[in-house]
Amino acid sequence: NRQAADLLLALDLSRLKTLVIGHISAKNNDVSLIKAAIEPLCGEDIVLSFADQESGSPWMEIK
Repeated sequence: NRQAADLLLALDLSRLKTLVIGHISAKNNDVSLIKAAIEPLCGEDIVLSFADQESGSPWMEIK
């Protein structure tokens, strides 16, 4: 989670509207831990979504 957060800090997120977090390990990670690391970096303008191994991600419209 820390490595993903560090990557986001290194990127220009000014045009990012949606961030989908995927490849979430059912054994070694938890959505609440990911949210704690990533959500503060997204601000109010970026929709944060999670794609887990069981249900995938919600349908999204890409423009």
